[in-house]
Parts: sequence; C-alpha cells; structure tokens
Amino acid sequence: MSSYKSGQLGMIVRADFGRGLAHQTYSFWKNLKPDVTVVIDNREIDRNADPDNPEAAWPLQFDRYPGAIISPWKGYTAPLIPEAIEALRSCKVIYTAETHYDESLQSHPSILHVNPEFYRGAKATSYWYATSWRTADLPPGDIVPTPIDDEDLLVKAPGPGRLLHVAGHRAAGDRNGTNIVTKMMKQPEFEWKLAHQDGLRLHPRSMQKTVLATRSEDRWSIYDGCSVLVYPRRYGGQSLQVNEAMARGLAVVMSDIEPNPETWPIVGVATRPGGNVRTPSGRIPLAQTMAHSLKEALHTLQDLETLQHHQIASLVWARRNSWSEWLPKIRKVIDAY
Repeated sequence: MSSYKSGQLGMIVRADFGRGLAHQTYSFWKNLKPDVTVVIDNREIDRNADPDNPEAAWPLQFDRYPGAIISPWKGYTAPLIPEAIEALRSCKVIYTAETHYDESLQSHPSILHVNPEFYRGAKATSYWYATSWRTADLPPGDIVPTPIDDEDLLVKAPGPGRLLHVAGHRAAGDRNGTNIVTKMMKQPEFEWKLAHQDGLRLHPRSMQKTVLATRSEDRWSIYDGCSVLVYPRRYGGQSLQVNEAMARGLAVVMSDIEPNPETWPIVGVATRPGGNVRTPSGRIPLAQTMAHSLKEALHTLQDLETLQHHQIASLVWARRNSWSEWLPKIRKVIDAY
C-alpha cells in the first residue's frame, strides 16, 4: 500500500531557476498548490556547463518547494527515484512541464505544459490541456499562455524608453532573431537594452547606446526603462519573455507567423521571403525581408500615440490572462479527473 495519502494533483518541477520553463512551472506550482511535488535536481546539467563561462550555470533553488521529494537528473525519460514514482502515482493527475521525466508515468493521467511554439494549427494545444508527449496524439485546442501573477501586472503603461531584445537559448541558435537585432543595434537612431532569456550575460562587439542585462539577479529588472520588446523569431509561439513584457506594458514587435497575430497583440514582422519588399530580380532573402519589416515597425512605434496604444493593448491582454482569470478554469479541468 502507498505510504502517501491519495491526492488530486501531483506536480513535477525543476530546480534550475534561470530558465523560463522553470519560472513558468513555479507559477503553476504556487497557484495550483499540488498535493505532491517532485523536484528534478538539475545539478548534472551544471556539471556539464562550460568551465570557461561560469555564468552559463543555471541557479538551483530547492527551497521554493518545501516538503518536495528530490529526484536526481537522469535524463528526460530516465527513471525517477522509487519514492517519487510512488508519490506521483497516488495522485489522480500529474502536471509536468513538457515531459513526464519517467516513461512509467506516460500512462498516468497527465496535464503537460506543452510549449505551443512547436505546434501550429490543428497541433496547437492549451498549456494545461491533457495530452501525451507525442505530436501525433496532440488534440486541437486553444493556445493559452502561462497565466501571469496578478502582483506582477503594471497598472500604467511605461511610455517611451529603450528597445529591449532578449536573446535565445545558446543551444537553439538564432531562435529569437538575435542576429537581425544585433545588426540593427549598430544604427544610432534607437537605444537598446540587450538581455538573455537564461540569465546569461552577452558580450557583443562594440554597440553604442546598448545596455547589457541579466535576468538571473532580478527577473523583472530587464524590463525597466524599456518601451518595446523586439522579438523577431522565424517561427511562432508564446514564450515567457512575451508574457512578461506585456505584463510590464511593453509593446511587442514579433514575427507574424501563426499563431502570433491571432493570439497576442503584436506589431507584426514579415516572415515570408520577399514579403512586401521586391527587387528587379525578384524576392529577397528572408533575413533581409525581416530586417526591413522590423525597421519599419520600430519607426512606427516612435510615434508616442501609436506606442501608447500598443502598450495599453499589452496590459489589457495581460490582465485577461492573469491567474485570477485562469485559476478557476484550470481548476475545473483538474477537478474533472
């Protein structure tokens, strides 16, 4: 017999706290208050970090999950410790971020935090939608962002400020359009703040009027003094940076790939080769198209009235997607098991 009292909700979380995924999972944990919590100890990832770049190590914070069971990292589908498996199986449903972390749990009723940037159209799922970790099995559904904590919402739009770009994960190449942005940073007409989504400090070559920032010290400070998030990804999908930027009232300039224009209040950047730009020889490369479209979007937002319109739209969206709005809906899904 299980030594754990049967609960409604079990949750698998991660200890690394420099990453967006861990921030989002903690937000779910804090608001949903699971009966059982298993923390993945990611120190193995830290051991493999570049020794010449100590800032690449992700901070680990176990104390955020009091009473949790700690299971060492052994890979995304490697076994959890027996104590963790027993505790999770005592629950009616398990919430976890993107993977079960143990193949034996795949048959257990689960709510996976599926990042919709990887799925489009009929494959798009709600973050809290009950799914399995197989793209062929993903049911259709609405794309729902991680709800925003009400205390993190600004009441008033920030107005004029620097342009903010948050570079992508080092393992994912130019996932956030950083190569396009860094070229534009050399132009003197805009002032920038450059940050990194994993809290890693960047060291670009000479860029005047640019402020470097890291999110590892203060998650929200990177948005201070900024007016626009510039995020020209070459594919669609929500991310923590877009969530946070709209919670702080920043206008968002983002690629116009599905599902972005239909889901979030963004200023679109063309992501079709040639786009609205033509030459006598025909279409121009995608990167050149995006750079041209991005520059046009930023010039549009130099108008104060236009900027404020988009900033207010961000705040309205953020309030509609706060935990106070979404908690009853998510609880209803969990209670249905």
